[in-house]
Amino acid sequence: MTMEKTYAFIFVLNCFLNIYPGARAIGVNYGLNGDDLPSPSDVISLLQSRNISKVRLFAPNTAVLTALKDSGIDVILGTENQNLRSFASDPSAATSWVNTNVVPYASSLNFEYIAVGNEVIPGDLAQYVPSAMQNIDAAILNADFAIPVSHAVSMSVMGPSFPPSNGVFSTEATPIMTEILKFLSSKNSSLLVNAYTWFPRQSDPNNVQLEYALIDDAAKPVTDNSLTYHNLFDAMVDTVYAGMEKVGVSNVDIVVAETGWPTAGTTDATIGNAQKFNTNLIKLLTSGKGTPRKPGKVVEAYIFALFNENLKPEGARAIGVNYGLNGNNLPSPSDVVSLLKSRNIQKIRLFEPNAAVLTALQGSGISVILGTENQNMQTFALDPSAAMSWVATNIVPYASSVNFVTVAVGNEVVGNEAIPGNLAQYIPSAMQNIDAAIVAAGYAVPVSTAVSMQILGPSFPPSNGFFSAEATPIMTQILTFLSLKNYPLLLNVYTWFPHLSDPNNVHLDYALLDNTATPVPDNSLIYQNLFDAMVDTVYAAMEKVGVSNVDIVVAETGWPSAGNTDASVENAQRYNNNLIKLLASGKGTPRKPGKVVEAYIFALFNENLKPEGVEQNWGLFYPNMAEVYHVDF
Repeated sequence: MTMEKTYAFIFVLNCFLNIYPGARAIGVNYGLNGDDLPSPSDVISLLQSRNISKVRLFAPNTAVLTALKDSGIDVILGTENQNLRSFASDPSAATSWVNTNVVPYASSLNFEYIAVGNEVIPGDLAQYVPSAMQNIDAAILNADFAIPVSHAVSMSVMGPSFPPSNGVFSTEATPIMTEILKFLSSKNSSLLVNAYTWFPRQSDPNNVQLEYALIDDAAKPVTDNSLTYHNLFDAMVDTVYAGMEKVGVSNVDIVVAETGWPTAGTTDATIGNAQKFNTNLIKLLTSGKGTPRKPGKVVEAYIFALFNENLKPEGARAIGVNYGLNGNNLPSPSDVVSLLKSRNIQKIRLFEPNAAVLTALQGSGISVILGTENQNMQTFALDPSAAMSWVATNIVPYASSVNFVTVAVGNEVVGNEAIPGNLAQYIPSAMQNIDAAIVAAGYAVPVSTAVSMQILGPSFPPSNGFFSAEATPIMTQILTFLSLKNYPLLLNVYTWFPHLSDPNNVHLDYALLDNTATPVPDNSLIYQNLFDAMVDTVYAAMEKVGVSNVDIVVAETGWPSAGNTDASVENAQRYNNNLIKLLASGKGTPRKPGKVVEAYIFALFNENLKPEGVEQNWGLFYPNMAEVYHVDF
């Protein structure tokens, strides 16, 4: 066990020191996304030594389940989301899963719940949850065991809900949540809810006090009719209870399956705050007070997480790279993957499928945005079978061992040099058909498209952002789809181009994200750099077409190292290091404070098959894998 892992482990355990025996309202999430974790038997021994009597496992693991036998530790055992469709449509698949993962352990291990899936509502897999729960439940009963079945939801199942008494499920989530809750009510089972006070604090720090999110006694209380809320945790739980009552269910308890606070990555993510949150949480729950809406009803909660897991994206690791293949002298994919891992680069974007690259990425822990070629756009839009064939060839063989975070259906088809472009009309249907093909294959991978800033009309300052007349109809369709699916918009943002086209008004320091830049005011907001301004200009345009709940992922950004006066190694190095510092701060943008922007640097290599000049000089590395300049990932 590394010193970092040991520290993280001891930090979580130390929060449990004051739990008295029998105070069984607190558990931990035991994740396994790490290649340097201690053995399951060592983990179980330490849990027992610290009086931790509950764990949640996100998926079955034979070694862990074996170590838990006769330990006295209660277990929430999860099923993987990718199995939901088969469980729902094939009762024998549910029976096989139960016979493999429950029956061999149930006589010597207390399964408190089987969590059938995690956070798929709203989304394409949501439709399968009720039937999957019923089939898993039937399989458990047929095996002569009595283990409650549930599903873990995030707070995204809620519509706008403040104060807690106004809690209501979103329009999209209501039908599925009603079906799930009626099943839970009939079975006397609980709803599993993932409730992080961290996220409301990050998304709205001006209105969500830090102390209120940290469950601190110093927080200013919030009144809700006759009830008073002293902390955000209670408020979030009661918001869900209120939502349940509005669909006619009042006898289902809530178990908080995940909650916690990060120790690093943004301004509020500190060891001190994480320790405060977890210590205050334990004090709150072991008091037995319940919530204002449910006084005296002890809330059971599982802290996320036991370990810092090194195969998950790092806390504020919002940086990836574009891995282009326009070169005849590039290193082998396996060498590239080794390079990425050695530099702690955990996210890449591929512009199109490449079997050798995808094979090399299997089991690497590197997340992937995978693009489709623009030339296929019309075919995907007009022929759903073409979309299914593409998914069957390029997603299905790799999806079990490659983490596809998004499929980018086309690149700059809307907002290219001929706005909006001849292919733009096909994007919405192509996205829908690719999405349907992914869902039909039993996977949950968000679908989007990558657009350039040319989708905008003249837009200064950022609050005046609007889509051009030509781009507006297509962008409205795209954003409506993304909003419905809770998928992000991919945006290519280059501060280089505004500076290049208007160097007198777009100062170099402002484009390079330098602290020395003169800020630009926009009503009550202040922009310290052009990157934030460009992102917020698109957010403003989205709001003007009635969409405010789609996040932006910056799919391309960077600075060339040669080919022009301001295209220099020094400026490219300044830009990318400043970018990493900006995103890792977790500040978000002035329009979206606290919302971490994820961005992919263009590009990994200088590619010699691109046009000579600037185009060949965007890489972080030469083809021999030597650095063009150092970037501190």
